[in-house]
Amino acid sequence: MLWDESDSDGDDHSDSDSEDTELYEEIVWEGLRNKTIVVKNGDNTYRCPLSPGRKKQSYKYRELLAHATGVATGKKGPVKAGGHRAVMKYLLAELGDRPMIPQAERILYLDQVVPKRKGRATRLLAPWMGILVNIDNSRTNENGFRLAPGPAEIKEKFKEYKPERVDVFHDFRGHQGTALLTFRSDIRGLEDAQAFEHSFAATNRGRKAWWEEARSANRDLYGWQAAEKDLESNLGRLAKHIKNYCDVKTVKDMVQENERLNKQIVEDLVKIVDKKNDMVAASHTQFVTLQNMVADVEALRLKAEEEKRNMEAQHKRDLEEMILKAHKKEAAHNEIVMSRQVALTNKLRTLESRCEQMRDTETKLRLSKEAVQLQFEKEMENVKSHLSLTV
Repeated sequence: MLWDESDSDGDDHSDSDSEDTELYEEIVWEGLRNKTIVVKNGDNTYRCPLSPGRKKQSYKYRELLAHATGVATGKKGPVKAGGHRAVMKYLLAELGDRPMIPQAERILYLDQVVPKRKGRATRLLAPWMGILVNIDNSRTNENGFRLAPGPAEIKEKFKEYKPERVDVFHDFRGHQGTALLTFRSDIRGLEDAQAFEHSFAATNRGRKAWWEEARSANRDLYGWQAAEKDLESNLGRLAKHIKNYCDVKTVKDMVQENERLNKQIVEDLVKIVDKKNDMVAASHTQFVTLQNMVADVEALRLKAEEEKRNMEAQHKRDLEEMILKAHKKEAAHNEIVMSRQVALTNKLRTLESRCEQMRDTETKLRLSKEAVQLQFEKEMENVKSHLSLTV
């Protein structure tokens, strides 16, 4: 059973250690064992049985093994990974006649005597220091006080060795002609201190040359890296200084101490990072909480605004309805008032007409009464006249 590499391009996201991978590996392995799947050509070259679509069908042993290993360990899906893993195992287990690494030659043993390690490790002064002697202090001031270059000048001259600090030493006569260069306390500082020492040793101006009794007087500088033996040397205030302020340690001690310090720094940094992560997590939690609160407040605000709009709309509708009712009521009232006013006007007119009639009637009655009265008075006059005549 063969698979073309192009048939499973969509499986790049699958895990090559999945059950499917193991299943395909077993299937291809069985095919290789029972010779139904063949990897070796007749001309002692090899081919990939799982890639029949590839133009190249003739590999060297190493090429095919590299190809199978690359696909087996990559992320090509269970079909490719499992099948090529089986090919890789088969090449290593069954076709080991052409291994990738040549067979080692017969071992030859070293029969010469190897010298034993003697003495203890060199104990240096920590922090790393360089001793500088024979500084020219021949000049004096008016009081006879010896003068020589100061720390800044010496540090500038030896800047290629990167000293962090330079100390010079004086006594009652003035400058003693000695200086102490302090280097960094790490491995780079050790390299600088050793380079300082080697530069003087290369010109025979190191510790050994300085303490030789047969050394002729000269004005050359001498220097070396400070070590345990310098604690008891005849270097005046410099020796006292290193006794008081320096520790005696081997390189191993310094490395272990630096490793311990680095480990402590890493642990402290891990704690700081953990603390920062906790703070970030707490801040994130607070942020999410605040975000949720803001979302809730925003939802309440939107709801309140919606209710406000609804209330305003309802109030507007109610007000319009009230105004409409008031207008209708006012119109009805005005109509009633108008009708009553018309009725009253009509009644008033009727009353006025009746009053006018009554006034006319009264006038007529008065005139009639006056006429009757005049008539009566005339008749009475006539009666009186008649009576008087009669008498």
